[in-house]
Amino acid sequence: MIISTCAGADISIPPDCALRADEVDSSVKLQVSKVFDPFGWCNLARICAHSSRDSFVDYWVNQSMFTMDIATQIFTILKQPDHKYLTQDDFKPILRELLATHPGLDFLQGTPEFQERYAETVIYRIFYHLDRTGSGHLSLRELKRGNLITAMQHADEEEDINKVLRYFSYEHFYVIYCKFWELDTDHDFLIDKENLIKYGNHALTYRIVDRIFSQVPRKFRSNLEGKMNYEDFVNFMLSEEDKSSAPSLEYWYLLASYNNKSLDSISCIADITIVLSYSHCIRLEQNAGWN
Repeated sequence: MIISTCAGADISIPPDCALRADEVDSSVKLQVSKVFDPFGWCNLARICAHSSRDSFVDYWVNQSMFTMDIATQIFTILKQPDHKYLTQDDFKPILRELLATHPGLDFLQGTPEFQERYAETVIYRIFYHLDRTGSGHLSLRELKRGNLITAMQHADEEEDINKVLRYFSYEHFYVIYCKFWELDTDHDFLIDKENLIKYGNHALTYRIVDRIFSQVPRKFRSNLEGKMNYEDFVNFMLSEEDKSSAPSLEYWYLLASYNNKSLDSISCIADITIVLSYSHCIRLEQNAGWN
């Protein structure tokens, strides 16, 4: 699993505990070791640090990790030593551990490509919701303000990964990935305007697609003119599918803005109204079982 309640463990530290690793009292090491469970996040943190069990225990004590709340512990362990933020790469060990140990993902053991795509999608979803500035970095404040840790705890406790709706659901990943694969007809992991216009049975207007590719609502990560990569598509689809979230509301607001300043583009607003109404009707038909 990826997280446990080690932050709340009842562990006392001798007041005279030395700070140097070679002077850490053996009894303290034993107490800290009791925090580790086979798949708990403490064990994962040790893996992230590329250290032995004992050296990680030393690190845990020397860095006064006992005094930190669980969000600060996770942030401190996962980030690079010279960084004051988390990057997407910092989350990869967590996803590797999740894929290796979660019973709800056992069926992926023989499909490394889908493991990789699932991990990417989870990370993209995390940054879509928490990285509101689009910087590619997560600060400690952003980590604390979000609900990622709660979702990690839920994934730890729930054997059916699809019940962990926030970030980790395999079914959510599968829907996103299949839609991208369907639009990416040449399977180069890039889609253009002509591909995106087919999204949702042509639910988008050409004006909306033009605005999306102008990168007004969100900058693309593809770094290729006129091309959207998989991460860009995930950001678009999350905005399109759940219009009640704060990132989605901001996305559609910016789509309707004129010169990126205010909501006074009547044509674009009309297009968005059509898109939202059409999407709503399609979902009603699907829920009712209509053809």
